[in-house]
Amino acid sequence: MPQPKKIVFIKPFNPYLPELKAYMEYFSWHGYVVQTVKNTRELSGMRYDVEWHFMGIDRVPYKKGVIKIHEYGSLSTPPLSRLKNIIKKLISRKPQFRVFLNEAVKNTFAFNDNVASCIRDMGVGNSFLNAINLPQQKQYDFCYLGNMHQLRQLEDMLVYFKERLKNKTILLIGEPTPHLKNKFGNCTNIHFTGMLNYDEVPKELAKCKFAINYVPNIHPYNIQTSTKVLDYCSCNLNIITNRYEWIEKFESDNQASFLFLKDDFSNFTLENIESFEYKNPKMQNFEWNSVIEKSRLPILIAGLLK
Repeated sequence: MPQPKKIVFIKPFNPYLPELKAYMEYFSWHGYVVQTVKNTRELSGMRYDVEWHFMGIDRVPYKKGVIKIHEYGSLSTPPLSRLKNIIKKLISRKPQFRVFLNEAVKNTFAFNDNVASCIRDMGVGNSFLNAINLPQQKQYDFCYLGNMHQLRQLEDMLVYFKERLKNKTILLIGEPTPHLKNKFGNCTNIHFTGMLNYDEVPKELAKCKFAINYVPNIHPYNIQTSTKVLDYCSCNLNIITNRYEWIEKFESDNQASFLFLKDDFSNFTLENIESFEYKNPKMQNFEWNSVIEKSRLPILIAGLLK
């Protein structure tokens, strides 16, 4: 009886990677052996069939009979993001297969070799899809989920809560920078959770009425899928967002309705927030198993392993 095929995922530094959890569950359910390693040194002496890199740079030597997969779930961040992408492209080894977040990410890298690829967009886990069944006692008025790095430009928004929305609470889910913690940590209406496990997040989102998606309208942030928006929609929160390319397309494609903020926050008033007619898409099509199968990734990998 042949041994099951083994996939090794090289885990990146980023601890919040829901697609990795989804892959592990999906492929183990479909008969693969799956394993993660923290760095490529752990691959030495290990037997496996698929070597899956979340890029990054891949300088791991080729191994006979092993398929390399390079996944580009995002583009490099500023400064010099385009130069960083070029460097990644030039010095990494050539894989047998590539996975891209969306067409915009694929087109930015613009590989001109004959390596097969697919598009695999972001999805949501069942813990988010089931959040609608959680107790709906609202403890906070607003929430923000995700990265709070300085490049995300959250400070202006939080100043607005500190100075003009003092009577409204906001829950920030994730790890704040020391600067944000020092500047806003003593504000009684601004609350930071710190880093949470993925499956803990829906419970926190369910405590909130409105969800804020604030993304700098600069490359590459404005063309990448906003995972937090998918999470917000799954928890059926009313979404307030700034305007940029990806969110406008997502709203249009999914017949949703979000409150778009002006750059100067002039329409960020309680009257506008509470009177707006919000609408979220149906999220079952974004469940991770559906997203993975829609990408045809399992079929393509099975074909490479024959």
